[in-house]
Amino acid sequence: MCAWLWDCYVTPMGLEFRLFGVLSIYRLRWQNVQNVHIVKGWFGVSWLKLGSHPWNTVVLGGGCRLRWTSVLIEKRWWPRFLAITPDDPETLTRDLKRNLA
Repeated sequence: MCAWLWDCYVTPMGLEFRLFGVLSIYRLRWQNVQNVHIVKGWFGVSWLKLGSHPWNTVVLGGGCRLRWTSVLIEKRWWPRFLAITPDDPETLTRDLKRNLA
């Protein structure tokens, strides 16, 4: 992600996206998160097996990378999935799952 432009933060209330590290532009509360997955590769078969489709998924950050690893967050309302491409997807997924438990 472009950390100087925007980044996601794990907070006690949920996941928060901030512009320039200060201005909160999107908040996702823990009670609205159902599951978290790490997905490797382009939008394709591995995403579709989880139920993610272009019409019910919002993709934030990353753009086109040669080795694209995303964190797919399953939500309770539409759009059903939120896909983000953090610099360290394993750490973010571990933090998210720890807060969900």
